[in-house]
Amino acid sequence: MSDNLQQRNYYRIFTGTNQAEGYDKIHLGYEADTTEIMLHKDKTTYFHMPFFAETQAIADSTLIADGAVPGPIPALADRVLKKLGDYGNSSPWGTPSERSDGQWLCSWLYAVSSEPPQWLDRYYNPGRLAYKEALEGTANFTNYINNDPIYYDTPSTLTFEAGVLYQYFHQGEQAALQNINTFAGEDKTRLRLDIEDWSCACPDDPRPVDFSMYDNPVTVQNFKNEWVVNLFDPGYQDRNSLSFDNTDFINAYVTYNSNYNLENEFTTSFWVNNSNWSNATSTQLVGNIERGGYGVYYNNLNYNPFFVIPENTYGHLFYINQEGNIYTEKNIQLVLGEPADLKFVNINSNAEVIGVDSIKRRGIKYNHIGDTITYTKNQDGGLLELQGSIINIILSGNNDCIFLTALSSYVFDKDLLLKTVTPNITGFEEKIAFDYNGNLVRELSCKDIKFDGFNQKWTITSNGRLLCNSVELSGIQDDITNLAVDPDNNLWVLAGSNLIYKINTNNKTIIDTFEVGVFTTETDIKNISFINVYDRGQNNFTWYAVIYHDFEKVLYQVTLDGKILKNTFLPPKLNTLDPVTALQDKKLLTFTGQGDFTGYEHRRIFNKVLYNNNPQIQFKVAVSYTNRDLPYSINTLSIPVQYFLNNDWYLVKATLKNSTIRLYINGYLRDSLHLPLNSSLNYEYKNDLFIGAPSGKSENYNFEIGSRSIIWNGYIDSIRVYDYAIKPDFLQFFIREKTIASDIEWNIQTAALQYVEVIDRFFKHRLPGSKSIFFNIRLTGSKITDIKVRQRIENDIKLAVSQIKPAYSELLRVEWVD
Repeated sequence: MSDNLQQRNYYRIFTGTNQAEGYDKIHLGYEADTTEIMLHKDKTTYFHMPFFAETQAIADSTLIADGAVPGPIPALADRVLKKLGDYGNSSPWGTPSERSDGQWLCSWLYAVSSEPPQWLDRYYNPGRLAYKEALEGTANFTNYINNDPIYYDTPSTLTFEAGVLYQYFHQGEQAALQNINTFAGEDKTRLRLDIEDWSCACPDDPRPVDFSMYDNPVTVQNFKNEWVVNLFDPGYQDRNSLSFDNTDFINAYVTYNSNYNLENEFTTSFWVNNSNWSNATSTQLVGNIERGGYGVYYNNLNYNPFFVIPENTYGHLFYINQEGNIYTEKNIQLVLGEPADLKFVNINSNAEVIGVDSIKRRGIKYNHIGDTITYTKNQDGGLLELQGSIINIILSGNNDCIFLTALSSYVFDKDLLLKTVTPNITGFEEKIAFDYNGNLVRELSCKDIKFDGFNQKWTITSNGRLLCNSVELSGIQDDITNLAVDPDNNLWVLAGSNLIYKINTNNKTIIDTFEVGVFTTETDIKNISFINVYDRGQNNFTWYAVIYHDFEKVLYQVTLDGKILKNTFLPPKLNTLDPVTALQDKKLLTFTGQGDFTGYEHRRIFNKVLYNNNPQIQFKVAVSYTNRDLPYSINTLSIPVQYFLNNDWYLVKATLKNSTIRLYINGYLRDSLHLPLNSSLNYEYKNDLFIGAPSGKSENYNFEIGSRSIIWNGYIDSIRVYDYAIKPDFLQFFIREKTIASDIEWNIQTAALQYVEVIDRFFKHRLPGSKSIFFNIRLTGSKITDIKVRQRIENDIKLAVSQIKPAYSELLRVEWVD
């Protein structure tokens, strides 16, 4: 039943004897010791306290329980006022007992964050502060002159007294919208972007419109009207939102402008929805991060938009998207014409490629299209060359890079700035890996090492034998080369030239064996990893193994049951349009690189260690350093969202202030992060602000990688950017703006009184002068829809009516009026 439904005990049915009109009105009598006052939302309600009511302190009233709305200032809260001056005993204002000193402003319901609400009285100095200023609390109330405050608040002493006139303002969704409008400032300059209407009434140019005073151009290429939908949610106002829940390629963006690209302080907010949060796309929701800027992302933790294969004779990177297509091939020679050899490559959590050139012995970071971002450097920004032959590189959970050489172990931060260097005395036959708890493990006399989901250590000895926790497994041939743990926690063992064992890590038994590639007796260097492919057309995710063989120069995409889905011969993909590449012999290409070339292994370990495998909302900010020759740095604030419910809307707000970024969900602060010293946002590439897709170097990221797999598959609404960090206390109004408020049904205690209310009228017979003995009872406002509950109530009514109805009348039926 509804919480607002009240039960009354009726003691009598009153009927008349109006024969002339042919009907009687019927009334019910009841007794009550309360009287109801309706306080309507978004309105000021004037009411006298009943003369029979007892004096009641506002703090003891039921207003809070009945739905009074709290706020951080009186202008944003429910508030009560009454007449205090120039009243007399016969005045309709009544005779309040308080002293009329002219300084009392109102009683108002105060609360911020999760604090319990409380009624306060606000007093102010009308000689120094206007009424509106006192209501909004814009003055500095630490400003005292001769101990005379401009305004102050105290626990409320307001009492409701019989016969006195009061006025009550109840906050609703319209008031919330008006309150939000004040956040733009009196001259409206503080609101830098405001996209609420996604399809303006422009027949020749239907598109979203920025309603801020800056009128930033908003573009949705090849706009379709069906992309704008109104979702009807119980308890919420209709939402006019931009829908990505389709198979279309949607490219939505706001043209770059310094109006909304703010460096030192801002708030960005939007609403987001997905019909299946466990199947949501990893992508940028709103933002323009790329060598500067900021962006709010959804990350399902399983997805990376691309992977890379290094070519080791001349020095190239082949970039492959999730569809398995090579979308670019990049010459990575540090000096044109001089070969490069990326012996190891990894992909970090920001979809950046980390490699090490074994010829120049220098670590390098690349973006998604092969542009060089930075090199390994000292803390002062000078280039650093690694000493000793390269043995391995690996990434930590915070994207620190560990370079292992024959002479030293180097640790660089995520921006390839040196942190530590220590001598390495163990020699060449060593591998390093993170176990399933995120601990770094170094293994001697080892060709490969992996930890499964049970944290069991699997290694390949220098003579090609497979060990689990140092115990050799039988039934496996002794020429194994590579290990990988798949998403189902099964171990894949590559042996010989093309044989693969799939092993159950729980009972150590072989699940299956299959062949990928051609058999050869020649040396065949291989690598294996896994990718999570999103099919936007089918709206599903599928895991595949990716394996490349140097002997064949072929990349294989394989299902988890060992079926070859696709194979790609790599040499023809060489970019012969490059003048340097055109002189290179395709027959001499080699693909002998190792490492976590898809980023899967890094995510497999640290998604569990850092995030407990729960999807995340992430606020990313890219900063540059003004006083040092350092690369730009991406700083990520990440919070879990496994509690998000399907088809529910969530308000996401991200702020920057005093070099601290904060992330709020539905008005609650979830986490914060301090940015590095002497850093600030910049917008080097002047990127557009993209909606539902990441920013590329100069356009939509999907265009640049030849994919449509990283477009949002839900809904986005109400994007706003302010040039300051809105106080957390005010964020609740962005939620109230969308929430349908209710009127307050407030029951005031009075003396026991008798009331009569009309129920219905008798039916009029066709013959003049005749009247029916039947009557109906109509029930309104119950909000009860369950048939069984209604039937039970009707039976109770019929029983009660049979005991109190006049003998000459009969109840015909009970009518439910919604």
